[in-house]
Order: sequence, then structure tokens, then C-alpha cells
Amino acid sequence: MSKRTMKYGTSRPARSAAFLNAIPVGRAGAPRRSVCAVSRTIRGGGLEARLPESVRSTSMTLGLELGDGQPLRAGRLVKRYKRFLADVVFDDDEEQEQVTVHTANPGRMNGYSDPGTRVFCSKAKSKARKLAYTWDIAELADGARVGVNTHLANKLVELALRSAAIPSLQAYKFLKREHVVTHRKHTGRIDFLLERCASGQSEQEEQQADEQMLVEVKSVTMASEKTPGLALFPDAVSVRAKDHLELLASCVRDKKYSEAALLFCVQRSDAVAVAPAWDIDPNFCRALKAAVEQAGVQVFAVQALPERDKLVLGKMLPFYMDEPAFVAAASAAVPKRSRTRKPSTSLTAID
Repeated sequence: MSKRTMKYGTSRPARSAAFLNAIPVGRAGAPRRSVCAVSRTIRGGGLEARLPESVRSTSMTLGLELGDGQPLRAGRLVKRYKRFLADVVFDDDEEQEQVTVHTANPGRMNGYSDPGTRVFCSKAKSKARKLAYTWDIAELADGARVGVNTHLANKLVELALRSAAIPSLQAYKFLKREHVVTHRKHTGRIDFLLERCASGQSEQEEQQADEQMLVEVKSVTMASEKTPGLALFPDAVSVRAKDHLELLASCVRDKKYSEAALLFCVQRSDAVAVAPAWDIDPNFCRALKAAVEQAGVQVFAVQALPERDKLVLGKMLPFYMDEPAFVAAASAAVPKRSRTRKPSTSLTAID
């Protein structure tokens, strides 16, 4: 196991967060790949990928521009209702009239849908659309931001997959999205189909080139109320998510596809790790545990950082099978202070 050492602050929560942020996620590096509407190049750490106009780059990060280039409109939430609707009062409206906006999030949205929450909304291109605005970002009282629009997670992940920006999946190239899978009389639509890159240097690598991976993306927006920094999924009972998991596990178990992965896209700036929400949907959590332990389905988590007018690809986050495992790992990272010895000035994170 590899170790890395880093400085830490004086508070226990800060040291716990530092431990999780210190976990290595791999080195980014990939050959150039073309993406439609080429206009911008990202260079850094071996990554060089052509990206469309909507993408902005900072060092090695990708950014999905929101609002089609127009600044998001800021306001305050009045109420959210009927799952996909919300009433908002915009800051720049002198009349302070309530405007109904689309909410692309079927979950409960606990913790960031309270009246008075600061919101950022994008305006739709089509003038024929019934609701002119979509609620994209919520800003909490402590300054943390949450990506409300779950559709943006798939768009950002697709850009990342096409440009080989996710370290754990750099051995694969993007094939298609919305891949229809039929297996054992069950049919489902999986977000992405990937194929192992072929270098042609050996017979083994040529055989591996035929290997395909199914990747299902889940947008994570909820945070634990009792464990700061831990993002949880799902925030409501999700039969669909459970069905996706069981389909992934079945395909890998029967060798219809060589690999399958569940990729959590965590749209929270305050998240340091992710875990399944056992208290909310135990059936999904049991299916996830079985898929990982019995079928070998892989689980990855990547952070998506909501900024003022864009969603930026962040770092890989550690995944824990339950909340106690996260708490134990964070606690173990904090060295115990001795009464006779001076406290250590570094902590060790083991990957």
C-alpha cells in the first residue's frame, strides 16, 4: 500500500476532511481524442483533449457551461412543489414577482429546498417552452453549492469520458450513450458503453480490446445530516436505480459484458466522500452490496463542483458501503494525542 503525508490543521473535522482529500486517485494521462465542435484544448499532466465551446478548462479540470453562455439569474426560493416545479423571486426583478421554474430533480432535495434558499437559474433557448427558466444551482447558508439539475451529471460525465479525464476509466474509450441492454428477458437503458483501448502491442492487449464496460451514472445531491462531508444516494426510494444495478450485475455475472460500473457524480462542493443511504432505500443498498461483492460491479465517485455559471469536474471521491465505515476511516486518520509527547504534525492516508 502506498502512503502519502500532508500537513493538517488544528480542528478534528478539518483533519478528517484532509485525510479524505489526500487519497490518491491516479495520474491523468491520455492520447488526444476528438470531440465534436472542436474549439478548445486542455493541456496538463499528459491530458490533451479537444472540447466543444461549452467546455471551460482550469488546469486539468473540465467545465460544463450553464445557461448557453448567458449568466445564470440569481434569486430566492419561495417554495418547491409537485416535484418538478418551484417558485422563485429573482434579485434583479424590481416588482419581486414570483416566477415558476422547472426543477429537473425527482428527489426529495432535503437540506437545499427550504424557502429562502439562494438559487441560480438558467434561461431556456426555446421561447416556446412553457417554463422559461430551469433551477440549476442552490447555495446554502454556509456558502456550499449544490447542483440541483440531475441531467447535468450525465452531460459532464460524457465530456469527461470522451476526454479521458476520469483516472479510473482511462483504459477505456467512449463508444455510445443510452445503450440498450437486453438480458434474461429484461431490457434496460444504461447511460454509457465503453470499450478497452487497443494499443496493438501484444496479443493480450488485442484480446483486451474487445472488452466492453457498461457505466451507469447516478447524480448525488444529498448530504448526511449527522455526518458532515458525506454525500448519500439515493435521497428517495428508487426502484429504477435498483433495477439498473441488478441489470449490471446480471450482465457481468453471465459474462455478457466484461465489466460494469456504477459512477456517482456528486454535485456538492462540500462533499468529501459518498455512501449509499441505508435509512432511505435499504433495497437499493442491499442490491448495491450484492452487485459489488458477488458480481464484481465496480463503484466510482467523481465530484462535480457547481460554480456561478458552470459545473466543473472535480476530483475522485472515496466510496464507502455505509456511513459507519466513513466515520471509522475518518477517525482512524486522526492521530491520538499523547499527554507526554508533542502532537504529530502530519497524518498518513493509505489508499
